[in-house]
Amino acid sequence: MRSKEDLFRLIQAMSKSEKRYFTLDAQKTGKKGSKYLDLFKAINAMEEYDEAKLKKKFPKNLSTDKAYLYESIMKSLRDFNGAKSISVRVKELITDARFLRERGLYIQSEGRLKEAKDLAKSIDDQIALLEINREAREIAWITKRDYEKRIKELMEEKEISLQAVLDFFEYSDISSKLGIALKKNFFTSKPELVKELSERVSTNLATESPRAKRKHLVTQAISHRIIGNADEYVEHFSKIVDLWDSHPSFKNEEYFKYVNDVSNLLASQGEVLNFDSFPELINRMEQTNTSNLHLQAFIFQKVYLYRLLYLINTGQKHDFEKLEEGIKSGLDIYRINIASRIALMFNTAILLFMNERYQECSRWCKDIIKQSKNISRKDAQDAAYLLNLVATFEFMEIEDFEKEFRNTDRYFNTKDKVVDYELIKTTLELFKKIVNAPLLEVKQRYSNLKVFINSHHENNTNFIPMGIDELILRWVESKLTNKTVIQLCSEFKDEKLSSIK
Repeated sequence: MRSKEDLFRLIQAMSKSEKRYFTLDAQKTGKKGSKYLDLFKAINAMEEYDEAKLKKKFPKNLSTDKAYLYESIMKSLRDFNGAKSISVRVKELITDARFLRERGLYIQSEGRLKEAKDLAKSIDDQIALLEINREAREIAWITKRDYEKRIKELMEEKEISLQAVLDFFEYSDISSKLGIALKKNFFTSKPELVKELSERVSTNLATESPRAKRKHLVTQAISHRIIGNADEYVEHFSKIVDLWDSHPSFKNEEYFKYVNDVSNLLASQGEVLNFDSFPELINRMEQTNTSNLHLQAFIFQKVYLYRLLYLINTGQKHDFEKLEEGIKSGLDIYRINIASRIALMFNTAILLFMNERYQECSRWCKDIIKQSKNISRKDAQDAAYLLNLVATFEFMEIEDFEKEFRNTDRYFNTKDKVVDYELIKTTLELFKKIVNAPLLEVKQRYSNLKVFINSHHENNTNFIPMGIDELILRWVESKLTNKTVIQLCSEFKDEKLSSIK
Protein backbone atom coordinates (compact mmCIF):
# COMPACT_ATOMS: atom_id res chain seq x y z
CA MET A 1 0.00 0.00 0.00
CA ARG A 2 1.43 3.36 -1.04
CA SER A 3 1.74 6.40 1.18
CA LYS A 4 -0.42 9.39 0.28
CA GLU A 5 2.72 11.36 -0.52
CA ASP A 6 4.38 8.79 -2.82
CA LEU A 7 3.00 10.39 -6.00
CA PHE A 8 4.07 13.86 -4.82
CA ARG A 9 7.59 12.62 -4.06
CA LEU A 10 7.82 10.87 -7.42
CA ILE A 11 6.83 14.03 -9.30
CA GLN A 12 9.26 16.14 -7.25
CA ALA A 13 12.06 13.72 -8.14
CA MET A 14 11.47 14.06 -11.90
CA SER A 15 13.75 16.25 -14.01
CA LYS A 16 12.38 19.03 -16.22
CA SER A 17 13.01 16.86 -19.30
CA GLU A 18 11.11 13.93 -17.79
CA LYS A 19 8.17 16.17 -16.86
CA ARG A 20 8.11 17.65 -20.36
CA TYR A 21 8.13 14.16 -21.92
CA PHE A 22 5.27 13.01 -19.68
CA THR A 23 3.24 16.16 -20.45
CA LEU A 24 3.61 15.72 -24.22
CA ASP A 25 2.76 12.01 -23.94
CA ALA A 26 -0.36 12.74 -21.86
CA GLN A 27 -1.54 15.38 -24.31
CA LYS A 28 -1.57 12.78 -27.10
CA THR A 29 -4.18 10.64 -25.31
CA GLY A 30 -6.98 13.19 -25.57
CA LYS A 31 -9.61 13.97 -22.94
CA LYS A 32 -8.66 11.16 -20.55
CA GLY A 33 -5.02 12.20 -20.61
CA SER A 34 -6.01 15.82 -20.01
CA LYS A 35 -7.73 14.82 -16.77
CA TYR A 36 -4.63 13.16 -15.39
CA LEU A 37 -2.42 15.93 -16.72
CA ASP A 38 -4.43 18.44 -14.67
CA LEU A 39 -3.83 16.30 -11.57
CA PHE A 40 -0.12 16.06 -12.45
CA LYS A 41 0.16 19.85 -12.82
CA ALA A 42 -1.69 20.48 -9.55
CA ILE A 43 0.65 18.19 -7.58
CA ASN A 44 3.73 19.49 -9.40
CA ALA A 45 2.86 23.06 -8.34
CA MET A 46 2.85 22.15 -4.63
CA GLU A 47 5.79 23.07 -2.40
CA GLU A 48 4.43 20.67 0.23
CA TYR A 49 1.86 17.95 -0.29
CA ASP A 50 -1.72 18.99 0.60
CA GLU A 51 -4.26 16.18 0.24
CA ALA A 52 -7.17 18.37 1.39
CA LYS A 53 -6.44 20.95 -1.30
CA LEU A 54 -6.39 18.21 -3.96
CA LYS A 55 -9.71 16.77 -2.77
CA LYS A 56 -11.36 20.16 -3.24
CA LYS A 57 -10.11 20.41 -6.81
CA PHE A 58 -10.61 16.70 -7.66
CA PRO A 59 -13.55 15.56 -5.47
CA LYS A 60 -14.26 12.29 -7.32
CA ASN A 61 -12.08 9.13 -7.33
CA LEU A 62 -8.90 10.93 -6.18
CA SER A 63 -7.25 7.77 -4.81
CA THR A 64 -7.92 5.82 -8.02
CA ASP A 65 -6.78 8.70 -10.21
CA LYS A 66 -3.59 9.10 -8.19
CA ALA A 67 -2.84 5.39 -8.56
CA TYR A 68 -3.41 5.57 -12.33
CA LEU A 69 -1.24 8.70 -12.62
CA TYR A 70 1.54 7.01 -10.64
CA GLU A 71 1.62 4.04 -13.03
CA SER A 72 1.43 6.37 -16.06
CA ILE A 73 4.43 8.33 -14.82
CA MET A 74 6.41 5.12 -14.21
CA LYS A 75 5.69 3.98 -17.76
CA SER A 76 6.70 7.39 -19.09
CA LEU A 77 9.96 7.25 -17.12
CA ARG A 78 10.72 3.80 -18.52
CA ASP A 79 10.08 5.03 -22.05
CA PHE A 80 12.07 8.24 -21.60
CA ASN A 81 15.08 6.63 -19.93
CA GLY A 82 14.97 3.31 -21.79
CA ALA A 83 16.89 4.62 -24.80
CA LYS A 84 19.67 5.87 -22.50
CA SER A 85 19.94 2.82 -20.25
CA ILE A 86 21.67 -0.30 -21.51
CA SER A 87 20.18 -2.44 -18.73
CA VAL A 88 16.66 -1.36 -19.68
CA ARG A 89 17.40 -2.12 -23.34
CA VAL A 90 18.70 -5.58 -22.39
CA LYS A 91 15.45 -6.37 -20.54
CA GLU A 92 13.41 -5.16 -23.52
CA LEU A 93 15.41 -7.37 -25.91
CA ILE A 94 14.99 -10.44 -23.67
CA THR A 95 11.23 -9.81 -23.57
CA ASP A 96 11.17 -9.37 -27.35
CA ALA A 97 13.10 -12.64 -27.78
CA ARG A 98 10.59 -14.47 -25.63
CA PHE A 99 7.63 -13.08 -27.59
CA LEU A 100 9.30 -14.05 -30.89
CA ARG A 101 10.12 -17.57 -29.65
CA GLU A 102 6.52 -18.12 -28.53
CA ARG A 103 5.42 -17.25 -32.08
CA GLY A 104 7.88 -19.66 -33.68
CA LEU A 105 10.18 -16.91 -35.00
CA TYR A 106 13.34 -18.56 -33.70
CA ILE A 107 15.95 -16.86 -35.92
CA GLN A 108 14.54 -13.42 -35.07
CA SER A 109 14.48 -14.41 -31.39
CA GLU A 110 18.14 -15.46 -31.55
CA GLY A 111 18.98 -12.11 -33.16
CA ARG A 112 17.43 -10.29 -30.21
CA LEU A 113 19.27 -12.52 -27.73
CA LYS A 114 22.61 -11.90 -29.44
CA GLU A 115 22.10 -8.13 -29.24
CA ALA A 116 21.02 -8.44 -25.58
CA LYS A 117 24.06 -10.61 -24.80
CA ASP A 118 26.54 -8.13 -26.30
CA LEU A 119 24.99 -5.24 -24.38
CA ALA A 120 24.80 -7.24 -21.12
CA LYS A 121 28.50 -8.10 -21.43
CA SER A 122 29.39 -4.42 -21.96
CA ILE A 123 27.87 -3.52 -18.56
CA ASP A 124 28.81 -6.81 -16.88
CA ASP A 125 25.20 -7.74 -16.14
CA GLN A 126 25.79 -11.38 -15.25
CA ILE A 127 22.24 -11.97 -14.03
CA ALA A 128 20.90 -10.81 -17.40
CA LEU A 129 23.42 -13.12 -19.11
CA LEU A 130 22.00 -16.04 -17.14
CA GLU A 131 18.49 -15.10 -18.26
CA ILE A 132 19.70 -14.87 -21.87
CA ASN A 133 21.36 -18.28 -21.42
CA ARG A 134 18.06 -19.74 -20.27
CA GLU A 135 16.19 -18.33 -23.30
CA ALA A 136 18.91 -19.60 -25.67
CA ARG A 137 18.51 -23.13 -24.23
CA GLU A 138 14.79 -23.03 -25.00
CA ILE A 139 15.49 -22.22 -28.66
CA ALA A 140 18.30 -24.78 -28.87
CA TRP A 141 15.96 -27.49 -27.54
CA ILE A 142 13.18 -26.63 -29.98
CA THR A 143 15.28 -26.21 -33.14
CA LYS A 144 17.82 -28.97 -32.37
CA ARG A 145 20.29 -27.07 -34.58
CA ASP A 146 23.89 -28.05 -33.54
CA TYR A 147 22.25 -28.99 -30.25
CA GLU A 148 25.15 -30.79 -28.54
CA LYS A 149 27.71 -28.12 -29.44
CA ARG A 150 25.36 -25.28 -28.54
CA ILE A 151 24.37 -26.77 -25.17
CA LYS A 152 28.03 -27.33 -24.26
CA GLU A 153 28.80 -23.67 -25.01
CA LEU A 154 25.81 -22.51 -22.96
CA MET A 155 26.87 -24.69 -20.01
CA GLU A 156 30.38 -23.18 -20.05
CA GLU A 157 28.98 -19.65 -20.27
CA LYS A 158 26.58 -20.41 -17.43
CA GLU A 159 29.48 -21.51 -15.17
CA ILE A 160 31.37 -18.26 -15.84
CA SER A 161 28.32 -16.13 -15.09
CA LEU A 162 27.37 -18.12 -11.99
CA GLN A 163 30.90 -17.82 -10.59
CA ALA A 164 30.87 -14.06 -11.17
CA VAL A 165 27.49 -13.73 -9.42
CA LEU A 166 28.63 -15.90 -6.50
CA ASP A 167 31.85 -13.90 -6.13
CA PHE A 168 29.94 -10.62 -6.20
CA PHE A 169 27.49 -11.67 -3.50
CA GLU A 170 30.16 -13.32 -1.35
CA TYR A 171 32.20 -10.10 -1.19
CA SER A 172 29.04 -8.05 -0.89
CA ASP A 173 28.21 -10.03 2.27
CA ILE A 174 31.73 -9.60 3.65
CA SER A 175 31.82 -5.86 2.92
CA SER A 176 28.46 -5.44 4.68
CA LYS A 177 29.78 -7.31 7.73
CA LEU A 178 32.98 -5.24 7.72
CA GLY A 179 30.90 -2.07 7.41
CA ILE A 180 28.91 -3.09 10.49
CA ALA A 181 32.18 -3.94 12.28
CA LEU A 182 33.55 -0.48 11.46
CA LYS A 183 30.37 1.25 12.61
CA LYS A 184 30.18 -0.71 15.87
CA ASN A 185 33.93 -0.57 16.54
CA PHE A 186 34.25 -4.38 16.49
CA PHE A 187 37.96 -3.90 15.75
CA THR A 188 38.50 -3.57 19.50
CA SER A 189 35.50 -5.50 20.87
CA LYS A 190 35.51 -8.44 18.39
CA PRO A 191 39.00 -8.59 16.86
CA GLU A 192 38.67 -12.28 15.94
CA LEU A 193 35.64 -11.54 13.72
CA VAL A 194 37.42 -8.67 11.93
CA LYS A 195 40.54 -10.83 11.49
CA GLU A 196 38.50 -13.68 9.98
CA LEU A 197 36.69 -11.35 7.55
CA SER A 198 39.93 -9.58 6.58
CA GLU A 199 41.63 -12.92 5.83
CA ARG A 200 38.72 -13.93 3.57
CA VAL A 201 39.18 -10.84 1.38
CA SER A 202 42.97 -11.14 1.12
CA THR A 203 42.69 -13.94 -1.45
CA ASN A 204 42.90 -13.27 -5.18
CA LEU A 205 39.75 -13.21 -7.28
CA ALA A 206 39.43 -15.74 -10.09
CA THR A 207 36.62 -14.12 -12.08
CA GLU A 208 37.18 -11.42 -14.71
CA SER A 209 33.83 -9.76 -13.94
CA PRO A 210 34.36 -5.99 -13.36
CA ARG A 211 31.35 -5.90 -11.02
CA ALA A 212 32.76 -8.69 -8.84
CA LYS A 213 36.28 -7.19 -9.02
CA ARG A 214 34.96 -3.84 -7.82
CA LYS A 215 33.15 -5.43 -4.89
CA HIS A 216 36.30 -7.37 -4.01
CA LEU A 217 38.41 -4.19 -4.04
CA VAL A 218 35.82 -2.26 -2.01
CA THR A 219 35.81 -5.05 0.57
CA GLN A 220 39.61 -5.00 0.76
CA ALA A 221 39.55 -1.19 1.12
CA ILE A 222 37.13 -1.40 4.06
CA SER A 223 39.35 -4.04 5.65
CA HIS A 224 42.39 -1.73 5.40
CA ARG A 225 40.30 1.13 6.79
CA ILE A 226 39.45 -0.91 9.89
CA ILE A 227 43.07 -1.97 10.37
CA GLY A 228 44.18 1.66 10.01
CA ASN A 229 46.31 1.16 6.91
CA ALA A 230 45.61 4.54 5.26
CA ASP A 231 47.99 4.09 2.31
CA GLU A 232 46.44 0.75 1.29
CA TYR A 233 42.96 2.24 1.68
CA VAL A 234 43.88 5.01 -0.77
CA GLU A 235 45.58 2.54 -3.12
CA HIS A 236 42.53 0.26 -3.30
CA PHE A 237 40.14 3.10 -4.11
CA SER A 238 42.60 4.26 -6.80
CA LYS A 239 42.36 0.76 -8.32
CA ILE A 240 38.55 0.90 -8.13
CA VAL A 241 38.42 4.21 -10.03
CA ASP A 242 40.86 2.86 -12.63
CA LEU A 243 38.65 -0.23 -13.00
CA TRP A 244 35.64 1.96 -13.73
CA ASP A 245 37.57 3.99 -16.31
CA SER A 246 38.67 0.85 -18.15
CA HIS A 247 35.00 -0.23 -18.57
CA PRO A 248 33.22 2.90 -19.89
CA SER A 249 29.83 1.28 -20.62
CA PHE A 250 29.73 -0.24 -17.13
CA LYS A 251 30.72 3.15 -15.67
CA ASN A 252 28.05 5.08 -17.58
CA GLU A 253 25.36 2.59 -16.58
CA GLU A 254 26.36 2.77 -12.89
CA TYR A 255 27.48 6.40 -12.76
CA PHE A 256 26.07 6.96 -9.29
CA LYS A 257 28.36 4.24 -7.90
CA TYR A 258 31.27 5.62 -9.92
CA VAL A 259 30.84 9.10 -8.43
CA ASN A 260 30.55 7.56 -4.96
CA ASP A 261 33.82 5.64 -5.45
CA VAL A 262 35.64 8.74 -6.75
CA SER A 263 34.27 10.57 -3.71
CA ASN A 264 35.65 7.85 -1.42
CA LEU A 265 39.04 8.16 -3.13
CA LEU A 266 39.02 11.94 -2.61
CA ALA A 267 38.03 11.49 1.04
CA SER A 268 40.79 8.93 1.62
CA GLN A 269 43.39 11.19 -0.01
CA GLY A 270 42.17 14.14 2.04
CA GLU A 271 42.68 12.16 5.25
CA VAL A 272 46.40 11.84 4.46
CA LEU A 273 46.51 15.50 3.28
CA ASN A 274 47.24 14.55 -0.33
CA PHE A 275 45.33 17.00 -2.53
CA ASP A 276 47.42 16.81 -5.72
CA SER A 277 44.94 14.75 -7.73
CA PHE A 278 41.79 16.55 -6.49
CA PRO A 279 41.28 18.78 -9.59
CA GLU A 280 41.58 15.89 -12.05
CA LEU A 281 39.31 13.58 -10.01
CA ILE A 282 36.70 16.32 -9.52
CA ASN A 283 36.67 16.91 -13.28
CA ARG A 284 36.12 13.18 -13.84
CA MET A 285 32.96 13.25 -11.71
CA GLU A 286 31.51 16.04 -13.85
CA GLN A 287 31.87 14.17 -17.16
CA THR A 288 28.25 13.16 -17.68
CA ASN A 289 25.11 14.60 -19.28
CA THR A 290 22.61 12.68 -17.19
CA SER A 291 18.96 13.74 -17.11
CA ASN A 292 18.51 11.99 -13.75
CA LEU A 293 17.77 14.79 -11.30
CA HIS A 294 18.83 12.72 -8.27
CA LEU A 295 22.19 11.92 -9.90
CA GLN A 296 22.66 15.57 -10.92
CA ALA A 297 22.09 16.62 -7.30
CA PHE A 298 24.51 13.96 -6.04
CA ILE A 299 27.23 15.05 -8.50
CA PHE A 300 26.66 18.72 -7.59
CA GLN A 301 27.12 17.97 -3.87
CA LYS A 302 30.28 15.92 -4.35
CA VAL A 303 31.91 18.21 -6.94
CA TYR A 304 31.44 21.40 -4.95
CA LEU A 305 32.20 19.85 -1.55
CA TYR A 306 35.56 18.49 -2.72
CA ARG A 307 36.32 21.62 -4.74
CA LEU A 308 35.82 23.64 -1.55
CA LEU A 309 37.97 21.24 0.49
CA TYR A 310 40.69 21.43 -2.14
CA LEU A 311 40.74 25.24 -2.10
CA ILE A 312 40.57 25.34 1.72
CA ASN A 313 43.50 22.95 2.09
CA THR A 314 45.74 24.23 -0.72
CA GLY A 315 45.13 27.97 -0.68
CA GLN A 316 44.85 27.99 -4.47
CA LYS A 317 43.52 31.17 -6.12
CA HIS A 318 40.03 30.89 -7.54
CA ASP A 319 37.18 32.84 -9.10
CA PHE A 320 35.17 33.20 -5.89
CA GLU A 321 32.21 34.93 -7.56
CA LYS A 322 31.83 32.06 -10.02
CA LEU A 323 32.22 29.48 -7.24
CA GLU A 324 29.60 31.16 -5.06
CA GLU A 325 27.19 31.47 -7.98
CA GLY A 326 27.57 27.76 -8.81
CA ILE A 327 26.85 26.75 -5.21
CA LYS A 328 23.87 29.11 -4.85
CA SER A 329 22.43 27.90 -8.16
CA GLY A 330 22.76 24.23 -7.19
CA LEU A 331 21.21 24.80 -3.76
CA ASP A 332 18.25 26.50 -5.45
CA ILE A 333 17.77 23.82 -8.13
CA TYR A 334 18.26 20.58 -6.20
CA ARG A 335 16.37 19.09 -3.28
CA ILE A 336 19.29 18.38 -0.95
CA ASN A 337 18.99 17.24 2.65
CA ILE A 338 19.69 19.91 5.24
CA ALA A 339 22.90 18.30 6.55
CA SER A 340 24.47 18.32 3.05
CA ARG A 341 23.29 21.90 2.44
CA ILE A 342 24.86 23.07 5.70
CA ALA A 343 28.14 21.27 4.87
CA LEU A 344 28.38 23.08 1.51
CA MET A 345 27.40 26.44 2.99
CA PHE A 346 29.76 26.13 5.93
CA ASN A 347 32.77 25.18 3.84
CA THR A 348 31.97 28.13 1.55
CA ALA A 349 31.97 30.45 4.57
CA ILE A 350 35.30 29.01 5.78
CA LEU A 351 36.94 29.46 2.36
CA LEU A 352 35.75 33.07 2.13
CA PHE A 353 36.98 33.81 5.66
CA MET A 354 40.41 32.30 4.90
CA ASN A 355 40.66 34.59 1.89
CA GLU A 356 39.57 37.58 4.02
CA ARG A 357 36.34 38.08 2.09
CA TYR A 358 34.55 38.85 5.32
CA GLN A 359 31.29 40.36 4.05
CA GLU A 360 30.59 37.36 1.81
CA CYS A 361 31.52 35.04 4.69
CA SER A 362 29.07 36.82 6.98
CA ARG A 363 26.22 36.41 4.48
CA TRP A 364 26.79 32.65 4.28
CA CYS A 365 27.02 32.39 8.09
CA LYS A 366 23.68 34.16 8.49
CA ASP A 367 22.09 31.81 5.95
CA ILE A 368 23.45 28.84 7.91
CA ILE A 369 21.98 30.25 11.13
CA LYS A 370 18.55 30.61 9.46
CA GLN A 371 18.56 27.15 7.86
CA SER A 372 19.96 25.22 10.82
CA LYS A 373 17.35 26.40 13.35
CA ASN A 374 15.11 23.40 12.75
CA ILE A 375 17.71 20.61 12.82
CA SER A 376 18.77 18.56 15.81
CA ARG A 377 22.51 19.20 15.34
CA LYS A 378 23.32 22.68 16.59
CA ASP A 379 27.10 22.58 16.06
CA ALA A 380 26.82 24.30 12.67
CA GLN A 381 24.69 27.04 14.17
CA ASP A 382 27.10 27.51 17.09
CA ALA A 383 30.11 27.71 14.78
CA ALA A 384 28.31 30.04 12.34
CA TYR A 385 27.51 32.52 15.11
CA LEU A 386 31.16 32.69 16.16
CA LEU A 387 32.59 32.86 12.65
CA ASN A 388 30.06 35.55 11.73
CA LEU A 389 31.06 37.59 14.79
CA VAL A 390 34.74 37.60 13.80
CA ALA A 391 33.87 38.34 10.15
CA THR A 392 31.60 41.27 11.00
CA PHE A 393 34.31 42.71 13.26
CA GLU A 394 36.40 43.20 10.13
CA PHE A 395 33.96 45.36 8.17
CA MET A 396 31.17 46.73 10.38
CA GLU A 397 30.99 50.07 12.10
CA ILE A 398 31.43 49.72 15.85
CA GLU A 399 27.74 50.41 16.62
CA ASP A 400 26.56 47.71 14.20
CA PHE A 401 29.19 45.30 15.49
CA GLU A 402 27.97 45.84 19.06
CA LYS A 403 24.53 44.58 17.95
CA GLU A 404 26.12 41.47 16.42
CA PHE A 405 28.05 40.87 19.62
CA ARG A 406 24.93 41.15 21.77
CA ASN A 407 23.04 38.76 19.45
CA THR A 408 25.87 36.22 19.69
CA ASP A 409 26.17 36.60 23.47
CA ARG A 410 22.39 36.21 23.84
CA TYR A 411 22.42 33.10 21.68
CA PHE A 412 25.07 31.37 23.79
CA ASN A 413 23.18 32.24 26.97
CA THR A 414 20.29 30.01 25.86
CA LYS A 415 20.08 26.37 26.96
CA ASP A 416 20.86 23.06 25.25
CA LYS A 417 24.06 24.05 23.46
CA VAL A 418 26.32 21.33 22.11
CA VAL A 419 29.44 23.15 23.26
CA ASP A 420 30.64 24.15 26.74
CA TYR A 421 29.26 27.65 27.22
CA GLU A 422 31.79 28.59 29.91
CA LEU A 423 34.67 28.27 27.44
CA ILE A 424 32.70 30.13 24.77
CA LYS A 425 31.86 32.84 27.30
CA THR A 426 35.56 33.30 28.09
CA THR A 427 36.34 33.47 24.36
CA LEU A 428 33.69 36.16 23.87
CA GLU A 429 35.00 38.13 26.86
CA LEU A 430 38.56 38.02 25.49
CA PHE A 431 37.29 39.03 22.06
CA LYS A 432 35.32 41.95 23.56
CA LYS A 433 38.50 43.14 25.27
CA ILE A 434 40.19 43.29 21.85
CA VAL A 435 37.34 45.43 20.51
CA ASN A 436 37.49 47.85 23.45
CA ALA A 437 41.29 47.88 23.91
CA PRO A 438 43.36 51.08 23.60
CA LEU A 439 45.56 50.98 20.48
CA LEU A 440 48.75 50.19 22.43
CA GLU A 441 47.15 47.21 24.17
CA VAL A 442 45.45 45.58 21.15
CA LYS A 443 48.37 43.28 20.34
CA GLN A 444 48.50 41.99 23.92
CA ARG A 445 44.77 41.29 23.88
CA TYR A 446 45.19 39.24 20.69
CA SER A 447 48.01 37.33 22.42
CA ASN A 448 45.75 36.61 25.40
CA LEU A 449 43.10 35.10 23.10
CA LYS A 450 45.74 33.01 21.33
CA VAL A 451 47.10 31.67 24.63
CA PHE A 452 43.60 30.77 25.80
CA ILE A 453 42.70 28.82 22.64
CA ASN A 454 46.11 27.09 22.55
CA SER A 455 45.84 26.04 26.18
CA HIS A 456 42.68 24.12 25.46
CA HIS A 457 44.22 22.56 22.33
CA GLU A 458 47.00 21.17 24.52
CA ASN A 459 44.33 19.56 26.67
CA ASN A 460 42.63 18.17 23.51
CA THR A 461 39.57 20.32 24.15
CA ASN A 462 38.04 21.52 20.89
CA PHE A 463 35.41 23.64 22.57
CA ILE A 464 34.41 25.50 19.39
CA PRO A 465 32.68 23.08 16.98
CA MET A 466 33.56 22.22 13.38
CA GLY A 467 37.21 23.28 13.62
CA ILE A 468 36.41 26.98 13.95
CA ASP A 469 38.82 27.32 16.90
CA GLU A 470 41.70 26.52 14.49
CA LEU A 471 40.47 29.10 11.99
CA ILE A 472 40.01 31.79 14.64
CA LEU A 473 43.51 30.98 15.90
CA ARG A 474 44.95 31.55 12.41
CA TRP A 475 43.03 34.85 12.26
CA VAL A 476 44.50 35.94 15.62
CA GLU A 477 48.00 35.01 14.44
CA SER A 478 47.48 37.09 11.29
CA LYS A 479 46.95 40.12 13.54
CA LEU A 480 50.16 39.35 15.44
CA THR A 481 52.41 38.53 12.47
CA ASN A 482 51.07 40.69 9.61
CA LYS A 483 50.68 37.53 7.53
CA THR A 484 47.45 36.70 5.72
CA VAL A 485 45.04 34.12 7.11
CA ILE A 486 45.52 31.97 4.01
CA GLN A 487 49.31 32.05 4.43
CA LEU A 488 49.07 30.92 8.04
CA CYS A 489 46.56 28.17 7.16
CA SER A 490 48.98 26.91 4.49
CA GLU A 491 51.91 26.92 6.93
CA PHE A 492 49.82 25.07 9.52
CA LYS A 493 48.86 22.43 6.93
CA ASP A 494 52.53 21.98 5.94
CA GLU A 495 53.48 21.47 9.60
CA LYS A 496 50.70 18.93 9.99
CA LEU A 497 51.82 17.08 6.85
CA SER A 498 55.43 16.98 8.10
CA SER A 499 54.31 15.50 11.41
CA ILE A 500 52.39 12.73 9.58
CA LYS A 501 55.40 11.85 7.43
